[in-house]
Order: sequence, then C-alpha cells, then structure tokens
Amino acid sequence: STTICKVEVTDDSSVRGKPQRPSFRHISLLTILAKCCTSPDPATRKFASFAVGNAAFHSSELYGQLGVCMQPLSAALVLPSSGNPPSNGGPDGNNEQNIADEKTRANAAGAVGNLIRNSGLLSGLMAELDIPRQLMCIIVNRYGNEITTQRIALFSLGTMAVYSATRSNIMTSTTPSLAFL
Repeated sequence: STTICKVEVTDDSSVRGKPQRPSFRHISLLTILAKCCTSPDPATRKFASFAVGNAAFHSSELYGQLGVCMQPLSAALVLPSSGNPPSNGGPDGNNEQNIADEKTRANAAGAVGNLIRNSGLLSGLMAELDIPRQLMCIIVNRYGNEITTQRIALFSLGTMAVYSATRSNIMTSTTPSLAFL
C-alpha cells in the first residue's frame, strides 16, 4: 500500500497516571487537510485543494480554522508546469503530472477565492503570502496555465479587490503590474 498523506499521532501514554490509547484530540482534520495540500502525490494535492474550497464556499464560519491551509494553497498556486523531468521525449514532460498539477492550481485558485468570498478575515494573511500577485501571474500565464485556470484566478482576484489588504497587494504589484493585466 502507498502512504499518500502521512500524519503522525503522538501517544499520550498516561494522563494522571492512567494508561490511555493514542490520542487524536490534538490533530485537527483541517491540519491533516493542509498537509494533504502539499502531498507529493498529485491527486492528493488536487483533491485536498478542492476540499478546502468547498469548505469555504457557503459561509465564513470556517475561515478562522481554514487559515492553516493558506500557506499550502499558496504553494499550490505556483507549482511548476512540469512536476517531473520529460519522460516521453516531448516538451511537456509527464503529461499526467502536468494535468494533475494544473487542476491542483485551478482548485487552489478557487479555494483562495472562496476563502475571501464571504469575509475579509483572511485578507491580511493572503496579502502577506502574496497570493494576489500569484493569481496575477496565473492570469498572465506565467506557469503554463490553461484558460480555465486563468478564469478562476481572475474571478478570485476580483473578489480579493474588495478588501483593502489584498487590494493594496494587487495595486502595488510590479511583476506583473495591474497595467500589464
């Protein structure tokens, strides 16, 4: 069997002198989901990013807890267009890997848009992680993106423009600049 997303559980062997089973109380499902967003397995990254986006879509209730996923989503936005060296003699390298990474990038772009859709709670963190600029790079095709990914990034960027921290990041970006878009 293959381990796709490894999570280590510590054994709290005694609480007040009584033996205990391994404790899962310190492990959050969202922490596991964040780890899966950076899994070496492309399918795991793709579906974890999608799950974060779904969790954020309907309301801002989970935004505070989903903040743990922002750094991994930021990393997913800038995945190289070819995760593996060319193996089929063609310029695109491993086509299945490229497709999975492109879908991960699209899912991550949608997820960050959903994480600001209902509230600006994570706007400051998004600006700090330079996520608006990363979306701008997707829009201008810096990572070999498909048009669908570019559309998702543009929509998410528009949502970010509502909040001052992310709007400021958009307005002050120089690579690419707003004028270039």
